[in-house]
Amino acid sequence: MSFRNTPNYESPDDGSRRRELLLFEEEDFSPTSYVLDRLRPTEKEKETPWKAVVYRNFCACVGERKVNCSAANTKNDLKVMIAELKKLQRKSAKEMIKSMLSHYDVFIQASREVTGLEVDILKLRTLLRSRADVVLSLATMEWPVLDSKHSDISSDIHMGEGSITSKFDDKAKTFPDAFDVLLEERRIDLALSALEEGEDMIDKGYDSTNVEDNLNPVKSISAAVLHVALSERRIRLVNYLSDVCRQVSVRGVELRSAISALIRLGEGNRAHTLLLLAHRGRLEHKIHGLRPSGTSYGGAFTAALSQMTFSAISQAERDSLTVFGAIPAYASELVVWARGVTEIYAHQIKQHVLSSAAAAGGLRAAAECVQIAFGHCSLLEAQGLSICPLLAKVFRSSIEQALEANLKRIEESVTAMVSADDWMLTFHPQTPLFDSQLGRTRSVKRNLNRESVKLSCSAHRFNCMAQDFMAGVSPLVSMQLAGVALEGLAVRFNNYVDMLIKAVPDFSEVKREQTARTVVEQLGLLSNATALANELLPRSALKLLPGIEKSCEGILEKAQVKEADIESTFIPELKDWRQNLRKAVKRLQFHICKYHVKLLLYSADRNELQINPATYLILDVEETKTSLQPDCMPSLVFQLLFARLNSISEAAEVAFIDRGVVTPLLARLLEVFVIYMDEDKFWSTIEDCPSRIGPTGLKQFVLNMQFIIQMASSSGWGSRSLHSLLTGLTSRAVHAFAATGADPERLAVQVQV
Repeated sequence: MSFRNTPNYESPDDGSRRRELLLFEEEDFSPTSYVLDRLRPTEKEKETPWKAVVYRNFCACVGERKVNCSAANTKNDLKVMIAELKKLQRKSAKEMIKSMLSHYDVFIQASREVTGLEVDILKLRTLLRSRADVVLSLATMEWPVLDSKHSDISSDIHMGEGSITSKFDDKAKTFPDAFDVLLEERRIDLALSALEEGEDMIDKGYDSTNVEDNLNPVKSISAAVLHVALSERRIRLVNYLSDVCRQVSVRGVELRSAISALIRLGEGNRAHTLLLLAHRGRLEHKIHGLRPSGTSYGGAFTAALSQMTFSAISQAERDSLTVFGAIPAYASELVVWARGVTEIYAHQIKQHVLSSAAAAGGLRAAAECVQIAFGHCSLLEAQGLSICPLLAKVFRSSIEQALEANLKRIEESVTAMVSADDWMLTFHPQTPLFDSQLGRTRSVKRNLNRESVKLSCSAHRFNCMAQDFMAGVSPLVSMQLAGVALEGLAVRFNNYVDMLIKAVPDFSEVKREQTARTVVEQLGLLSNATALANELLPRSALKLLPGIEKSCEGILEKAQVKEADIESTFIPELKDWRQNLRKAVKRLQFHICKYHVKLLLYSADRNELQINPATYLILDVEETKTSLQPDCMPSLVFQLLFARLNSISEAAEVAFIDRGVVTPLLARLLEVFVIYMDEDKFWSTIEDCPSRIGPTGLKQFVLNMQFIIQMASSSGWGSRSLHSLLTGLTSRAVHAFAATGADPERLAVQVQV
């Protein structure tokens, strides 16, 4: 890359630097031109491949025509850049939120550990401070000197008591024993009150070291001894209360009393953890007693387990709020605990219900269990606990397995029906079409119109199983499985269309079973695929979008609007899915058309084309030999084409095939026929052969093209693509004739189609 004109910023010449910088202040300064000028390689640099590639890529991005870009273009570029930066900012914010949610449990655990560490540090600081006060009081204590005046008193004391005693010392000695009695008698409230009283005594003992206050100077020592004794008994009381909370039989008021006692002892974090552990222990005990059996399997087992689990979560939340209040740290711990309990519940459901249902393809059973679980879980939403996303994450793999097993069962069942299908179109045997008692209400009439679609037995089987499949998936829309279900159903429909394509006859020697040999049977193949792709499957897909189906039905009652238009209006996300289905129908349509075109174009031995360049080249030779004018009739193969199209149309009318199936087929058949005439092999002979097309051959070619146009326009089989193909072929024939030196205008041939 050349930067030969770039100013040398390391040069000491400030004047030249200033002149270079003035270039950027000019009004007509173009950043693109400046960069292109610096990127354009010299003659020597062109030998370096990567430099030339960089220059070409940059030119391709900005375009040489935009070198002199205006201020408006620069403004638009800035807007685009700002929009891209905002998009990047939103994406970054989403990634940050996603990362935060994924590490939420770790964050809460770290917060709890930090909070617990802070509490331990405060306790340690308090203990060290109390011990320091004891040491300081002992070091600074002034022992009174007993003079002769007090010698009698001192001797009396030593003789009477043997040591310095006081009321405080006596109470300090008896207090631990009294506390032990209360603790043994399980009188927790009195023990807590006594502990608080002892702490007050310790504080007074530390604060009193003066003899003039009528207190003994050794009172601080007694307070220190009492402090050590009460600390040991505090630990015993905390351990006892913790053991009480861990017992499965303790619940309700007794549990809350023990938790409140721990809070009075300053063990709030431990008390909250024990509260949650107590609820979890009782829940695990209940789950252990609940075993899936023949009567409590599936929905009943899920309902019972859901009632236990989410009732325990709800009760734990109420106890937490009642005892501890709305403290953020405890609320976070409750959320983490609820997620852990929910995971245990979800794995129980997955192990005992969903796994077997998924393996057997029981989609309805799996959907019922998931719906029950979500129903109980949604009751916690009002209390501020959102557990449904976690359930969806755990259940998703099993539900996807059930979906796949169900789709596989659909494919296997339809494959078995295809092998025995006779391709005759009938109404479904379970359709109440002829029940006069059911046809009185408007809703039933609408259902009759919907269900009165003639299909073959394999298509009826596919439709019924697809309807059941969508009905089973509809309760699972909250798990974002609609796309997976639609994609899987589209794959099975494409596989079904492949089976229909194999039923279309071909010219191979391989024998096939259940081949649709007659025109009516081939129309039955296409009717199956068209009805499923355009009506039945899109209608079943409406079940995945609650509320949409009723809206569409209401509009259909008020106005004569096609259901396809309604679906495309309300559900734009289904457009791509419908296009995928229609592409499969077009594949089947093309194979049917290809078969009929080959019947027309090939001779009986299948070795020679009925339409070839010689058909037109030989006309001028025969006219020269016989001096006879050819008949103004289309070629024989085009007459056979017209007869073939009419026979297909008549067969469709006799079999009551919908014109929405037949008309696109005939239009496509005309296109495929004309496409065979657009091959290079056909035109290379006409354009490059020494004996090129003559006036008679050109007239016959144009007549054939005009015949197809008239046939298509009069019967409604025309299309823009067909018109474009015919116009191109006619123009190409005229150009080939003009290449011989003749004047096409002298033939009075209507070239413009």
